[in-house]
Amino acid sequence: MFKKQRKELPLIFAGALFGLAIVSLHLGNREVNSSYNLYYQNNYLPASVNRLGLVSSMRLDLQRSLVGFEPEFATLPGEEPSSPGNLGELGFEPDRTTPTSSRKPLDQTGQGHETENGSSNPSDQLQGPPIHYADQVMDINFEEIIKNTTDEKLKEMHHYFSQRKPTKKNKMTGRFKGYNLILITAESYADFAIDPDLTPTLYKMTEEGFKFTNFYNPIWGVSTSDGEYVANTGLIPKSGVWSLYKSGSIDMPFAMGNQLKGLGYSTRAYHNHTYDYYKRNVSHPNLGYDYKGLGSGLEVRATWPESDLEMMELTVPEYKADLPFHTYYMTVSGHMQYDWDGNFIASKNKSLVQNLPYSEAGKGYLATQIELDKALEYLLAELEAAGVLDQTLIGMSADHYPYGLELSEISEL
Repeated sequence: MFKKQRKELPLIFAGALFGLAIVSLHLGNREVNSSYNLYYQNNYLPASVNRLGLVSSMRLDLQRSLVGFEPEFATLPGEEPSSPGNLGELGFEPDRTTPTSSRKPLDQTGQGHETENGSSNPSDQLQGPPIHYADQVMDINFEEIIKNTTDEKLKEMHHYFSQRKPTKKNKMTGRFKGYNLILITAESYADFAIDPDLTPTLYKMTEEGFKFTNFYNPIWGVSTSDGEYVANTGLIPKSGVWSLYKSGSIDMPFAMGNQLKGLGYSTRAYHNHTYDYYKRNVSHPNLGYDYKGLGSGLEVRATWPESDLEMMELTVPEYKADLPFHTYYMTVSGHMQYDWDGNFIASKNKSLVQNLPYSEAGKGYLATQIELDKALEYLLAELEAAGVLDQTLIGMSADHYPYGLELSEISEL
């Protein structure tokens, strides 16, 4: 009897520890990426490993793969849950009654002014008869494709797309035809990095350009790589795989690099960290780019993280006279962690933020975004000196929101 009890003691002890761990989950906070959130509601594996440990994360991942799992979205106290399509980047619906910035959002023309009746929407001020725009359609014979397709899944997709109602062209269609194009996926960028004093170039570009205010970045399963996939394809990445890397083995005719290369553009892509990280050496050439990264043609200094400004200084001279050009950048200076010892870029710009009334991590984050601002300042100056700035369209979005900051640190910014 005694031996039997001794054999059961480890099981009892393990069960007690497990129960204690579950109780501690319920007693802790329930913010996004908290231990509770990751155990019950969220399926973000990198944060789960950090909070719950590798074994628990692997067990949860296997369990969810077998039985299925739908993430639950957090809401602010007193709010009703929103549909996933309207969720903000932190997993809740922002307060639409309070602007996120004191600056007036830009209208469709790129100007932040109001019209005579107080509306900032030019469509409210249209004069004369309405303009009828043509459908945006391609010449695709779906009947022929369906007839010659044996794969049932593909056939189902052909049927689906053949029945979709096309969108219409609008007054912006073709507005920038023939322009050079620079697209930037900015590491951990968020609009609270915009400041007229700290980041004057970001401020200028935001105020004088188009500002898309109904755009949010979630926590992607494959972090930056999934963010790049969204920016380059307009598609939602598939959970459980490296979607951008997987795209390297299939045709990607609608990627901007392939589209513009077919129109005679020179097409280049750059990343200022290790060139084959996330297998970009596979995905980016397939998107239509001549690709360079650290270790493969782009010899930035191997700091951590590397400098966006240095990347611009090394690359802009390569294409500014190769007209028309399309260039894609994936930056890295904004990468976590936002401390002074382990983050070279934060330390480099520390003197510019050290007197701000924020936490150390908050100041560290802003210091990294200053490097992005310096890179953009250099880019604009070089394009202007080359006489091509007025014929160059620049678009920028983030790979994901800065999840290296705690929610309290994000709130203070």
